[in-house]
Amino acid sequence: MRWIDWMGAAVVVVVLACGAGAAAQSAWHTYHNVKYGFSVETPADPRISEDVTRASSGPVPTLSGAIDLHDRGGLIFTVADYSATTESTDPDVVLDGLVKALVQKDNGVLDSEISITVQGAPGREIVAHTSALQRRMRFVYLNQQLYGLIAVGPVSSGAPREYERFAGSLSIDR
Repeated sequence: MRWIDWMGAAVVVVVLACGAGAAAQSAWHTYHNVKYGFSVETPADPRISEDVTRASSGPVPTLSGAIDLHDRGGLIFTVADYSATTESTDPDVVLDGLVKALVQKDNGVLDSEISITVQGAPGREIVAHTSALQRRMRFVYLNQQLYGLIAVGPVSSGAPREYERFAGSLSIDR
């Protein structure tokens, strides 16, 4: 599976968001994307990017949004559409493969993993860290789309406090 390619795209989004300067902090608002069928609350306007990863199993269109929270880290949402690939459609296979790839990438350490359900769809709530960063992540797999909500912060202070509201706000259109 090509989860590492997908996570590489998410890391690029974090770098782009941090390099673009801090987003102006304002009242929370809802970002809605009709094409990928979801909405999420964000504390600032996200920097949006779309790409197509060429995995060995076929093209994987990906949408990502990043919110810079200054020196506290950032928030990322991402959707990867696996409908045009030959990847497994079994949610447990997809989610287990993702967790394995996340831990292997950057020599990370898995702190916790919990199976969850969001709107009836299977998912995982994950906390992992490297020597420099803590990542809190929620992934949900529905209809061959993998939705990710990620908070990245310095390992010394942890993921940004906005993560709870951000991750809890995911709404998938049916």
